Amino acid sequence: MKKKQSSAKRRKYFLLDSNQTVRKKPKTTRNRALNAMAKLRFFRQFGSLLKGSTLLTLACIFMLAFTLFAFFSPYFDLKQVEVKRDNPALDVQAVENLMAEFYGQNLLFISQSNIEQRLLETFPEFREVKLSENWPDTLVVEIVLSPPFYQVLNEYDATFSVLSEDGVVLRQEAAEGLPVLKILNYDQTLKSREKFATPQVLKDITALRTMFAEELRIPVEEIRYLPIAYEVHLVSDSGTAFWFDLRADTLQQARKIDLVSDEINLYTQPLEHVDLRIPNQVFWKPL
Repeated sequence: MKKKQSSAKRRKYFLLDSNQTVRKKPKTTRNRALNAMAKLRFFRQFGSLLKGSTLLTLACIFMLAFTLFAFFSPYFDLKQVEVKRDNPALDVQAVENLMAEFYGQNLLFISQSNIEQRLLETFPEFREVKLSENWPDTLVVEIVLSPPFYQVLNEYDATFSVLSEDGVVLRQEAAEGLPVLKILNYDQTLKSREKFATPQVLKDITALRTMFAEELRIPVEEIRYLPIAYEVHLVSDSGTAFWFDLRADTLQQARKIDLVSDEINLYTQPLEHVDLRIPNQVFWKPL
């Protein structure tokens, strides 16, 4: 029995030693493979390919190839225009029709500033135009409209229009809630996209309305704008028309009302009009 156990132990030790020897073989094989690869000419020269001058040459070749591709290939040609708007009244179809003339131009070299200028000149109701690219062939046009400011009643043809804050006639129907500006002595029909008034004129009229309501405490029932004479007349609830010259400081003219209110019996007798246009003078006409 003892001899058999000793024999079994020897075989067990022998197997353990053999297994240890087998586990070492993969490392030896890997090392030999790496040494053989290091001897190859390709791997010896690979380091020289990574030099700065070689990389710069490759980069230049790549850039040149890309430039030629971008310039001559139709891949970057403008094929689509996407219009983004902040107001449903904007005429998207008109914008797309204008942009059609730029189709086929290379998006890399197209002049965005020229397109923006063209849009602003063609559509004066646009307050802001911003272009951006959606590669490879789409141009995104973001448009901000000048907001509606006054509802205009043209006495000449009894038509209503909407005037923007920048003084442009908008392509939209009369809107509720806007103050009404009555146009007198103007024998023309207002046309869409017409630059009818300057922003400064509209600001002066609005400032007068505010001053009458908050400082002078005179309710304004009607605003009359005479573009040919460059005047604005504010009509109070008593029917008195206050005349202002839009070529001078309108608020300074309005301040004369307090100075002469007692003299002209502004609050005690009905007046047809009060003329404030002449510097340092006030003229009035009783009913």
